[in-house]
Amino acid sequence: MTSKDFLFILLTSFALIFSFPPFPTGFFALVALVPFFFYAEGKALKELFRAGYLVGLIWSAGTIFWIGHATVIGVIGAIIWVSFYFAFFALLYGWIDQKIGKAAIWTAPFIWVSLELLASVGSLAFPWNSLANTQTYYPVLIQYISVTGMYGISLWIVFFNVLVYALIKNLRYKQKKIVFSTLIIILIVLPILYNLFISRQEFN
Repeated sequence: MTSKDFLFILLTSFALIFSFPPFPTGFFALVALVPFFFYAEGKALKELFRAGYLVGLIWSAGTIFWIGHATVIGVIGAIIWVSFYFAFFALLYGWIDQKIGKAAIWTAPFIWVSLELLASVGSLAFPWNSLANTQTYYPVLIQYISVTGMYGISLWIVFFNVLVYALIKNLRYKQKKIVFSTLIIILIVLPILYNLFISRQEFN
């Protein structure tokens, strides 16, 4: 692993940590996955799984350490287990990338939400690290949760990351730059408009 690769991994890991409460910096979640998308370019599946697990370890240790106040063994087990979800995300994303190429980036939101759904069922369910939890300080942006549930918010966040990644990759192409910039703006404006609509409904 090169120093650049390790930097990408650390950037994603710590951006995810600082996206979650009690930190009021949930906006980091909107770009947290972008460094990992750059890391993933051209990587073998084994590399992606290992790097994904490392991200999961750092991220989980930084967000669910509080379990240790009740049980040290429990928090160690939880960190080891929860870290696999990001590893599987990286593995599945890499596998699809090998099958369909650059278009795989657009499947990332659906891979992520599918794994969040998986993490919410069974005796080992642990939904604390759902990306939806990062936006609790921004109620204006998440009123549509009443329609989509928490997974709609997670989908929105990962899709935002994908658009930012696509924008950076296409900065040299004016037309694509305009398209992705416009989509990012729309992705911000739509939740705000929905919040205004809901607010008017409540006052009428």
